[in-house]
Amino acid sequence: MQKKTLIPNSAIKNDLESITSTFDYSFAFSALILSTFVIWLGIMFDAINSLDLMNYYFQISGKYFLNNDYVYLVGILHSLLLLIFYIPVQIKFNSLNIVKQQKDDANIENTSTFKSIFNGLFKNISPVLITASPLISSFIQNLLTAFIS
Repeated sequence: MQKKTLIPNSAIKNDLESITSTFDYSFAFSALILSTFVIWLGIMFDAINSLDLMNYYFQISGKYFLNNDYVYLVGILHSLLLLIFYIPVQIKFNSLNIVKQQKDDANIENTSTFKSIFNGLFKNISPVLITASPLISSFIQNLLTAFIS
């Protein structure tokens, strides 16, 4: 099968860029929603554990009624959920028989090496950070409640 090249300002290139940007924005927005839910869940667990009845339960049993490990579990589950949706779509995008044209040499010469390294690093790390954001937010929520309490 012959690979097609993308012509600048063509309908196929515009459609592909539109689809990829829509996917990236929806992926980041869903990660934001799931991370917010994990933070809310951790705050709710801490609020329930701080009730007088739950303090009495803690004094009797020596453990909290709602363990914060469940917040980590929900963070891991939400990260896996994002990963389940992200990997197949990226495999499909990468398997398209379209070769993207290289940028002009003038554009490459105008960019500094530090900026190109930073952009390349950000482009490679951002999907990992977005996918792991619910898990990261569970750690951040636990750290915040440890410092505030």
